[in-house]
Amino acid sequence: MNLVKVAKNTVAQLRDDSLTSNSFYLMASTAIVSVIGFIFWIVNARLFTPSMVGVSTDLISVSSLIITLSFFGLTNGLIHYFSKTINKDHIINTSLSVISLFSVLFSLIFLFFLPRLSPELVFLRQNTFYIVTFIIIVIFSASSTLFENVFIAYRQAKYVLIKNVITGFTKLLLPFLFVALAGYGIFLSFGVAFMITVFACIMILSKKFNYHFSLHIDYAILHRIARFSLANHLATICNSLPVLLLPLIITNRLNAQSAAYFYMPLMIVNILHIIPKSVSQSLFAEGSHDELTIATHLKKSIKTIFVLLIPAIICVNLVGKYVLLAFGKGYSHEGLIVLHLLTIGSIFVSCNIVVDTLLNITHHHKAYVFMNVFNAASIIISCTLLALLGLRGIGYGWIIGQGISSILYLIFSPIKPQKVNFSLVR
Repeated sequence: MNLVKVAKNTVAQLRDDSLTSNSFYLMASTAIVSVIGFIFWIVNARLFTPSMVGVSTDLISVSSLIITLSFFGLTNGLIHYFSKTINKDHIINTSLSVISLFSVLFSLIFLFFLPRLSPELVFLRQNTFYIVTFIIIVIFSASSTLFENVFIAYRQAKYVLIKNVITGFTKLLLPFLFVALAGYGIFLSFGVAFMITVFACIMILSKKFNYHFSLHIDYAILHRIARFSLANHLATICNSLPVLLLPLIITNRLNAQSAAYFYMPLMIVNILHIIPKSVSQSLFAEGSHDELTIATHLKKSIKTIFVLLIPAIICVNLVGKYVLLAFGKGYSHEGLIVLHLLTIGSIFVSCNIVVDTLLNITHHHKAYVFMNVFNAASIIISCTLLALLGLRGIGYGWIIGQGISSILYLIFSPIKPQKVNFSLVR
């Protein structure tokens, strides 16, 4: 009876603590989507050839890069200024309108320079259907991510869970409809799933938060968050570049099959990254809401991350071979060593994500941007130089780049680890 009472009290405390509860909602939502994602890629590995899968991963990487460029840091700017803005609809619709406009612009620029940027994807310019659907998919994918940040800004991450479940299950059902389109069919499955999700998000916001959708720009709000958002934009671009560019680098330096064999281990390791990313998103929301509580929330964040991360690393290394085998023998044979190396790198990734969040909350814009530039450069350069060793070299390059960055991140951290222990441990 005492154990039951303790368990109930613990659950109640976790539920009442917004950082912890929202962190677990975000982890649960991403974990569910990741599991569905595994099934999705297993299905596609059986429906399509490795070359087709490689083309689809290139399309996903390119569209993600365009989306990142289109954000201009407005996702984090929205979260940071949300509690300080009276008219919530204005900041949501302003961000949505700006992101949509730049999604179209950067998509057109990419398509114009496509033959030089990525000859493998030049088929996108062959007919109007590919051009139009590509642009629409980019717009809805960007909008889906924005609405996720809106729910985080409201500190209601349970709706992120609902959103990602809708995306995951919808995406899972679509590849069978688009088999005739080869690698583009996989990409189109993502796009249609995001379209459905965006409409679901608008309905949830309208019903639960009295949101009114409209495409207009409030220039007063845009001016207010511009400086903060610009710093976040530069940092986010650099932060995203390694993951987005590595499949293209591998395709160009090795081949499309190798890009597919790399992408699957990366997707598995992204499950580990769910932990620091989710906790740091909640830390960012809490710190933006009340900066005086940052040190307290930082201690809880560090403990939560490493209590969950270390067992997860062990588990992934134990079962990773069999998970990769589900995609096919080639994926297991070629990708296993990459998986082991990327899991080691997740320790450095966690450190970098947490300190990155601290720099952002405390408005250390110069250090925040510099560290993201340095981190991206160190990873890309290390992986490119070591690509001569094959996929194993990419794994070594990932560890080296992330590890060097961790050293600098700890130097630039506005709250030192020893200060957290001294000031918070009772």
